[in-house]
Amino acid sequence: MLSALPDGARFISADSERITWRTDAPARVDVIAFEEFARDGNDEAALAEYAGPLLPTIYDEWTTRDRERLQDLCHEVLARTIARERSERRFDAATAHVHRLLEDDPWREDMVRQLMAIRYESGDRAGALAAFDSFARRLRDEMKATPMPETIDLRDPVLRGARLATSEPPRRQPASGAPDIALPLVGRDAALEQARAAWHAAADGRPGVLFIGGEAGCGKSRLTTEFALIAEREGSVIVRGFTSSGEYAAGSTGNVSPIATISGSATGLGHPVGISLDADDNIYVADSGYLSGTPSVEVFAAGSNGNVAPKTTIAGTKTKFQGAIPYDVALDASGNLHVPEENKDTIATFAAGAHGNVKPSSTLKGKKTDLNSPVSLFIR
Repeated sequence: MLSALPDGARFISADSERITWRTDAPARVDVIAFEEFARDGNDEAALAEYAGPLLPTIYDEWTTRDRERLQDLCHEVLARTIARERSERRFDAATAHVHRLLEDDPWREDMVRQLMAIRYESGDRAGALAAFDSFARRLRDEMKATPMPETIDLRDPVLRGARLATSEPPRRQPASGAPDIALPLVGRDAALEQARAAWHAAADGRPGVLFIGGEAGCGKSRLTTEFALIAEREGSVIVRGFTSSGEYAAGSTGNVSPIATISGSATGLGHPVGISLDADDNIYVADSGYLSGTPSVEVFAAGSNGNVAPKTTIAGTKTKFQGAIPYDVALDASGNLHVPEENKDTIATFAAGAHGNVKPSSTLKGKKTDLNSPVSLFIR
């Protein structure tokens, strides 16, 4: 080989046992360039160099090992790039890179979650839910499995139209009408490093509590969101909490306790997501059934407090709630009950006083309605 190639000794070293490429050869090797770019953090250049699996038609042990190592490195670079592009709100680029990774590994559920989040943050709520449904269907059909709890927990705020735990705060549009610019977080390196150290300590088995405080407008929300993104990329599950939504006295302000809270095993509540009152102040609660497995509408007497049972319940096969996910409840002036059903693109109406396993008196559905995963309802 050395004699057959012009000036072969400049490129190849050979002895009686092996042939190797000279690292000082005056030639450019895409594999070497890819690894150098990835190591230096030049992700864009690294992805441009990676042309696909190494020697895909050769199945020797050494090629398999290096092929998998290089592919894993490419996936690591893609994951970093996706997280950065999502943070910078470059959603089209992030979506393209998610699809590129999923083409290699369609069972990367963390990337399915990224795709859901990216579509939702870009305003494509239906696309986010479609990504979940498609993956859940493939899992069921091919693996006889269900999505991870983290994936289901991400779907929940999408259904409710709430902000994701790892979404950056919405940025204000400049008064001049100039396009919004995603600015990097600056001036918070020390605080961010302190938060990261606390997270690493917790991950190593030394749990603790991290408080972030400061005056209004100083950037607490942005710092917290940036930290949440870092922790999520490193394998953490992010849960965003809010204060209790109990009943408060009229005119309450400040740090006050609710005057009533309905909670406990007797209530039958598993995952309450919508609430409404009738003219007599009876409390109607839509329960999606995520935790209990039984979607329903629970009705509590006016003034209910504590671990109390509902006075009536609308649930059962005739209601068609199973698989429909009731996500809100509203009453009209006649006491009729209207329930948006997310999974069936339907608003079901039950007659005043309906209870038990009953059929809806009417349903609003069909292509002409333009209903697409309704999750809330307001009646004036």
